[in-house]
Amino acid sequence: LSLSPGASVRRHTEKEDLNADLPCISCPFLLAYLDGTFVELGQILIDRYNSGRAGTDRKTTRVSVEAGVVRVLLKEREPETSFINVVEVWADGNKLPPMATVPVALIVDDLASHIMKNGDEIELEFAAPIKRGYLNVEIRVSGYYQLDRFASVR
Repeated sequence: LSLSPGASVRRHTEKEDLNADLPCISCPFLLAYLDGTFVELGQILIDRYNSGRAGTDRKTTRVSVEAGVVRVLLKEREPETSFINVVEVWADGNKLPPMATVPVALIVDDLASHIMKNGDEIELEFAAPIKRGYLNVEIRVSGYYQLDRFASVR
């Protein structure tokens, strides 16, 4: 249903009319390590459902630092493919260096992407300016996703 700006439609829907089971547009999930567990921060890359809508989303949160490391986790839980270009963690205006285990595709802002399918997850570690304690950080994730039924359409 497409409406022009300012237009409206009144429609009565019966329970019997609600018979379709369609996948909703979704996005990958972001989690951050806090007090011994990964805490759900919600979805990231919301509304970035094709390459033309690619961009960067940010989440601000408090994280635990253990052994000088900040940990974040990306999870793809839906029937879609996520194309993650870059993940950065910032604290006090400074970008935290990624640890050696972070894939190069997630460090360099280029056309290469880390591809995630339904059920995939990736844990990323960043060097913190302190050895132990807490930091307020901004996590920046760049990329987009596509529902698997549209994955061949770019």
